[in-house]
Amino acid sequence: MTHSVELARGQLVRLTTPYWDAKRGLYMVEYVYRNGSLGLVSQADGRRHDVPAYICRLVSVKVVADGGSS
Repeated sequence: MTHSVELARGQLVRLTTPYWDAKRGLYMVEYVYRNGSLGLVSQADGRRHDVPAYICRLVSVKVVADGGSS
């Protein structure tokens, strides 16, 4: 991942390399950790994974609304 790109919650990323039990594919960013990891939710099956940000590529810059009500 390019260091000039700021990742935020709700962005869509592609996991380019399998990591533990996370398969390659599209994921929604749920958390951005200070240590350089991302909390991701799989678009394919809804499973959650924590992976290093450097193995992800940004797909969508637009932040998707999480649809929660206040």
